[in-house]
Amino acid sequence: MSEKRLLFIAYHFPPIQGSTGVTRTLSFSKYLADWGWEVTVLTVNSSVYPDIREENIKLIPKNVRVVRAMAFDAQKHFSVMKKYPIILAIPDRVQSWIPFGFFKALKIIRKWKPQVIMSTYPIASAHCIGYLAHKITGVPWVADFRDPMAHDGYPSNPNIYKSFIKIEKLVFRNAAKVIVTTPGAAKLYANKFGQFPEQDIITISNGFDPDMFTIDRTGSDKLIKIDKCITLLHSGILYPSERDPRYLFIALYQLREEGYFVDKNIRLIFRGSGNNDLHLKQIDNFNLGGIVVMSPPLPYLDAISEMSDATGLLLLQAANCNHQIPAKLYEYLNCLKPILALTDKRGDTAALMQDLGSPYIANLDDVEAIKNTIKKFISDIIKNEPFIIPEVSVKEFSRKALTERLADVLNQFIVQ
Repeated sequence: MSEKRLLFIAYHFPPIQGSTGVTRTLSFSKYLADWGWEVTVLTVNSSVYPDIREENIKLIPKNVRVVRAMAFDAQKHFSVMKKYPIILAIPDRVQSWIPFGFFKALKIIRKWKPQVIMSTYPIASAHCIGYLAHKITGVPWVADFRDPMAHDGYPSNPNIYKSFIKIEKLVFRNAAKVIVTTPGAAKLYANKFGQFPEQDIITISNGFDPDMFTIDRTGSDKLIKIDKCITLLHSGILYPSERDPRYLFIALYQLREEGYFVDKNIRLIFRGSGNNDLHLKQIDNFNLGGIVVMSPPLPYLDAISEMSDATGLLLLQAANCNHQIPAKLYEYLNCLKPILALTDKRGDTAALMQDLGSPYIANLDDVEAIKNTIKKFISDIIKNEPFIIPEVSVKEFSRKALTERLADVLNQFIVQ
């Protein structure tokens, strides 16, 4: 048995479908073996997930042990006429996971003796389990924040907001290290919890798993062929406030009214967006049915293949997520296709795109800027002169490389 053992507490894990967050835990678990770490993932029973695909089980590396604890989703298992008591959703809808997960964690720790516990948010219950397991056993605890927890206007429910504040305080009073995914999140927490050593707030970005990609690196000169439709793809969920496509639809409507699309064969595909009823109504209201298509989710590897085949890729991120960078962006980067980023220019997402040299950035709520950026984006594609972020710049976001940084953090807990 290795002297380096990590108990990784994570809600998002195969066979869940539709969450890019799952790949962070999955890749860390897989690649930590390259640095001598054994990993046991403590997660939930599969019946909790809103959507699963059994073929996703094949994504779990053979070297990773998976332990599933009983849990229930308040919305899925306890709702009556689509309503359930809010007390069952504090801090989140799978709060029932906390006691079951805690006892599973104790059993793993006593038998397997990990050197480190790591829990990952955005399911807050994972941090509750991590805290309890650390408090009872004394095993060092690392808290991973894929997104910041409590911030202005989020969560909107005051009781959940208060619970998030409490959990954040528990983290910064008890965790040995805190990991975040963006510089903005690191600065946010350094300012919010000034007593916590700033050097112990570590930024490890999201990334892409190179093993998931089999891409024909043909370059921009092969992007457009005669009579081929220009396909612009958004892959993943459209959250109502964080990724609202309303202003994009208005921009497309105005461009069509101005005759911009008359001589262009263009299709905008939203793959696995959720909230289809709302978006289909908007598409109908703006008469965009010939341009915009809402398509159902695909298995993860098929979704990667579709991204790799698209002419261009679309990213949406609102100003209320300025301290976040969508995990999907890193998969986009490795597809080596032009990326149209509709995001607040003051946020971390825009900063990353600007650092990488992208000229295709517009605020998500600025119709005129969106129109102008779309025009440049499509014009460059038609001329076979789109800006594609160089592969050498993309490689630093490989999850294998990022896992080495995590291993460096975890190695600090190994007694020499």
